[in-house]
Parts: sequence; structure tokens; C-alpha cells
Amino acid sequence: MKVLITILTLVLTQAAFADINWQTYSDKTLKLAQDSNQRIVLGFHKKGCGTCHAQDEALEKAGIKDAKNVTFLKVERKNDSHTKVYEKFGLSSRQWAAIILLENKKEIARIKAGTTSGNQITNLVSKLN
Repeated sequence: MKVLITILTLVLTQAAFADINWQTYSDKTLKLAQDSNQRIVLGFHKKGCGTCHAQDEALEKAGIKDAKNVTFLKVERKNDSHTKVYEKFGLSSRQWAAIILLENKKEIARIKAGTTSGNQITNLVSKLN
């Protein structure tokens, strides 16, 4: 039963990513988006993370995929990968789920791990419209 729940969690997490046009984070993709004056949504995630999945669902419900001039970059946490990226954006190594909105190379909104409140996510999405 535990194996089935784990598999379902992984499938659902990946399904949430399918709805938003996430690109894989790299310094290069970040710079390209910044240089083209795109607003950037950074999604910090880890496979199997329930909070990550809940945040993605809330983003979908708030209509984030309809936002214009936005690049969606996913930072997928695997073991110690992307540790420097987490540190660059002021996230702890234990923090898996976070959403950061950048505009003109500056952070304008942040949703921390554990935050799945519809109101906070709706407020973030409203900054994109």
C-alpha cells in the first residue's frame, strides 16, 4: 500500500508540472529570461514533495499559466543538486518547496515552503497580470 501511495504521489506531482510550461533551471535559462525582460517564476521542488504538489495545484487554480511574458523555471531538488541555486535565492538546504517571482532581476514576491494558501498564491499570480 505504501508503494502505491508513493507511486501515485510521484505521478500527481509530475502531472502538475505538465500544465505549466516549466523549463529546467540553469544559470543560462535564467539569464536569457532576464535579458529578454521576461518576468520569471522560479519553482523550487522535489519529487514526491506533498507541499510542492499542493503549491503547483494552487498556481494552476489561480490561472498562472495564462500570464503573459513569463518564463517558468523549475529547480528540481535531487539529493544535493542545485544547493548553490537554493543558497543564491536565500533558501535553506532543507527547504524543498518555494516559489519566487522575479521582475527586472529583482524579487517581487516569494512563497515559502509549507505555504499552500490560495490567497497568498492568488496574490502572487495577480502580480503577473
